[in-house]
Amino acid sequence: DAAGVIAAVAECGGADLLVLGTRGRGVFKHLMVGSVAERVLRDVQCPVLTVGSHALPRLSDREVFQSILFATDFGHACISAVQLAISLAADCAARLTLLHTVPTMSAVDLGYGYAAASASDLVAYEKCAKSESLKRLKELVPANSGLCSPPEFVTDTSLLPEGILEAAKLRNADLIVMGANRTKHPRLASHIPWSVV
Repeated sequence: DAAGVIAAVAECGGADLLVLGTRGRGVFKHLMVGSVAERVLRDVQCPVLTVGSHALPRLSDREVFQSILFATDFGHACISAVQLAISLAADCAARLTLLHTVPTMSAVDLGYGYAAASASDLVAYEKCAKSESLKRLKELVPANSGLCSPPEFVTDTSLLPEGILEAAKLRNADLIVMGANRTKHPRLASHIPWSVV
């Protein structure tokens, strides 16, 4: 049980940061085998840095991180994750972007069928949701954050996780910071193929 051993060693050793490589298995393998990295990050107390197989090694002498993207769903893990993102951005003099992807409106939200939903209903919903999301993003950054430049606040209606990846690509992000909520069943959570993490 690789995930259990890694989590136990990290906890016993009092790790401040756990660094894991990840393969990024396809949907079928993820469903069958699960993700060791995802199980670990939902089980340990310390931050987990996962490095995917497509990440390029840093060979220059520039600052480690120049652009950091913090993506949030405003869940329980958001507060500690945003504090980490702000701290890293301040320490590295990096640009910080905070992103929340607004869920699309469903027929349940409308209270009636899709056929009856007008374009103005959808536009009004999206405008209101983005406004509320922007307000919540701004509340995450204290006035005395120590950032070298004002953070960028972005609300979007893209699908997840593609929207996060596109935002990272557009901003040339060196690091994506996300909170992953702990769960009583990390083994089960690591097999869900549609997980944003």
